[in-house]
Amino acid sequence: VRTALQAIQAVDNRRETAHRAGQVAALIFAYGMDNYEDVVKFNPALSRKGWLKPKQTAHRAGITDPAKVGSLMKIIDGENDIWNIPTVTNALRLLARVFVRQDALCGAEWSEFHNLEDPTKAEWRIPARRMKGPIGQRRPFTVPLSRQAIEVLEAQRKASGEGRYVFPHASRANRCMSTGALGARLGALFYESSEHTPHGFRTTAATLLREKPLSYDSDLVELALAHTQGNKVRGAYDRAERMDERREMLQAYADYLDKLKTAV
Repeated sequence: VRTALQAIQAVDNRRETAHRAGQVAALIFAYGMDNYEDVVKFNPALSRKGWLKPKQTAHRAGITDPAKVGSLMKIIDGENDIWNIPTVTNALRLLARVFVRQDALCGAEWSEFHNLEDPTKAEWRIPARRMKGPIGQRRPFTVPLSRQAIEVLEAQRKASGEGRYVFPHASRANRCMSTGALGARLGALFYESSEHTPHGFRTTAATLLREKPLSYDSDLVELALAHTQGNKVRGAYDRAERMDERREMLQAYADYLDKLKTAV
């Protein structure tokens, strides 16, 4: 096992892949010990200390090259889901188009979504308690939804049913999906954490929205990212008065992602 993992690491210094393969190997041997204890006596992959170089991760890495973004979207939106885990896949699809923080996405509840039957009014109202910031200073945040985001939600409703959470936990019905599932899914699609992470969808959006052909102004982009305004009065005004502009921008962004995907 050690030789195999070190061989993986030796290919272009793929440390993250080697560590992930070690985790999978440990799970396989653990299954063998539980189900074939007369054959599998111990887990040789359980302790891998010193086998591999430390992981080098870029916590907030995100793809910003338009061609590579198109490839990423084609993989995420593809129909070859051999793992058959639509909830996690749909979570990534929605995250790419609304680029909220992972906690907000994974904890989303169906009661927070409104007017999904009307793309001109559809929105996701995230309560203040689930937003980032010091307690007492958090504010609710509304995300206008594109047609593509609505389609993802419709597909997810068929997958998850009418429970409390949009993205429920795989084995615990009373809990939402963990944020770790998003990173694991990207890893399963062979995206190293040094290249793209779930948080990286925010980096992707922040870059593409400002560049041509979209070229939106930075204030509007920052508002869509739910970044705190330095001027509290101005911030409150922007949140109240720029919803139409944000709706147009998120729809244009979703359309642009589709265009990049089609070009692959």
